[in-house]
Amino acid sequence: MNSTDRDSVVLHISEYPVTGGGYCDVYRSRLGNGTLVAVKQIRPQFDGETQPILNKNMQKTNRILAKLSHPNIVPLLGEVTVRGNMSTVHEWLQYGSVLEYLEHHPVADRYQLNAKICEGVAYLHAHGIIHGDLKGVSYYNIYICPTL
Repeated sequence: MNSTDRDSVVLHISEYPVTGGGYCDVYRSRLGNGTLVAVKQIRPQFDGETQPILNKNMQKTNRILAKLSHPNIVPLLGEVTVRGNMSTVHEWLQYGSVLEYLEHHPVADRYQLNAKICEGVAYLHAHGIIHGDLKGVSYYNIYICPTL
């Protein structure tokens, strides 16, 4: 994300996260051009030892994600520092988890949905990436979108 391009600068971040995981929270955000995005932010750690490790792991993950291009994997748009914490910027998914998608689309073809998820996972595996935390309930956990 080019910080000199005002359209790509994150201008507004929600006060509270829309969801969170083990070490990260996801915030609804907007770019300068009004595009809705998700900002995934490492939750601050107070022990002084964990934070640098988490930052390093996120940087490593970001280098990997930046190289990926697949219709069923949510693209990494860039990195930002928000409220002093390392964060990543991703496309906003209207339905952030498979379960939320199914709540709004109860007659969705579940086989097709699973096939698309498997295509995304197969793409990751073909590139030597093992997710390690695949689950359907976590927002932006798997970076996989069904594109149905």
